[in-house]
Order: sequence, then C-alpha cells, then structure tokens
Amino acid sequence: MVAEDDPRMRLVLRRTLEQIEGVYVVGSAANGEELLNLVEQMQPDVVFLDVDMPGVDGVTAAKEIVDIDPQIFIVFATGYSQYMEQAFEVYAFDYLLKPYRLNRIAKTMERIKELMALREQASKSSSPVWVPGGSARKLAVLVERNWVFLNADEIVMITRELRKTKIHTLLDSVSTYEPLGVIEKRLGGEPFLRCHRGYIINLNFIKELIPWGRDTYLVRMEHTDQTALMTEDKAEALRERFGLSAS
Repeated sequence: MVAEDDPRMRLVLRRTLEQIEGVYVVGSAANGEELLNLVEQMQPDVVFLDVDMPGVDGVTAAKEIVDIDPQIFIVFATGYSQYMEQAFEVYAFDYLLKPYRLNRIAKTMERIKELMALREQASKSSSPVWVPGGSARKLAVLVERNWVFLNADEIVMITRELRKTKIHTLLDSVSTYEPLGVIEKRLGGEPFLRCHRGYIINLNFIKELIPWGRDTYLVRMEHTDQTALMTEDKAEALRERFGLSAS
C-alpha cells in the first residue's frame, strides 16, 4: 500500500512497485487518515508512505499502523532527510529519498520478501502445546464488560492487533481494549518484557532471536506459531542478562 499526497508522485511510486515481480499494490492513499482506514480494511504486508502529508502526517500514521499490526513493514518514501531519526523511532524498515529508483526499491522489497519467508518458516516450527498444572499468579483483563482472570505463568506473549490487545496463552487467546501499557504495569515486570512498542513476551518461553531489518529482531516463542519483534536495545539488555556477546 502507498500513501503520498502528490498524485503524480503517488502514481510514480505505484508504477515503480508494480514493476517488481511478486509485488502487488492493493491500495493508495492521499493522506494519513485515508491510509489508516485502508490499512484496517485491507491489512497489507508493506506500507510505503511520505512523511509530509496533510492532516495525519507520516510519522503519526506509522505509530497508528504499529497499533493496528506491528508486523506490517513500514517504508518511508519522502523528499525530506531530516525525519529519518523519527522514522526509525517508530520501527521503520527503510527510509527512501526521492527521486525513487527502481533498483533501490527492488532491493528493499527483496529483503522484505526474504524476511516474510523467514517469519513464515519460524511460525511453522513452533513447539507442541504444553498444558501446565496451574499457576498461583493471576492477570485480570477486562473483556467486554467482564473481568477475565488468566494464569500469568501461562501467558506466552501479548501484542496489538486491530487496535486491541491480544493475549496469547498456552491454551488459547483473549482480546481486550485495554492498552498494552496498562497490561504491562499489571504484569509487574519479569518474566515479562516489553520488547517492542507492539509486544510483551514471557522470557520463560523465548526460543530464538533472528536479525530483522534495522535494529530489530524477530522473536520465536515456544508453544505458539505467533512471532514477536524486539528492538536492538532490548536485545542488548537480554544478551547481558544471559551473559552473551553481541556477535
């Protein structure tokens, strides 16, 4: 999906992407608000967006996209180099400067396709579900009008999905409108780690860290086919915790 307020540049970007084998542009938007509506409706794998757009700007839209689905690849395509630091703060996968070059965009898309294949492979190699004897500690979450009490030790990971917080346990999953930050405070720290803006993981179930774009890692977890993302600073803290070197 592409978002660009200049209709000529929007067409150029769309036509450039459509020249790349295996890439399909499922929609285009002229501003951030239109983009967010399309992302919720169509759930694209990748979003190319400009920074300077009327109304909801690109950086703000990127933050909202992470809230909708943290695993969407965000690529900024803009004429302004000064927003690069802000872009990577919202976990942008890449930052492309105008004028667009086919070979540069093609390299970005090839890397994204490789990572998508890696993520699919990781999700297929999950461990069988294990059902424990129970846990003494409970996490209370508000589901619709009811309070649901989950065994905290059975929570594998928590993420944002379509503006809801989704809690994956050993047995099933539960969705709530409560923000991820509220759930994080309620969990009270280890073994739970807020490893990314859109993810909390249970360190007792972490299985593998895989390099994933710029300053990000894909996290494979035990007992689920879902994967999480982890930022470089969290990965560094994790390496220190386990006495590992960065190499």
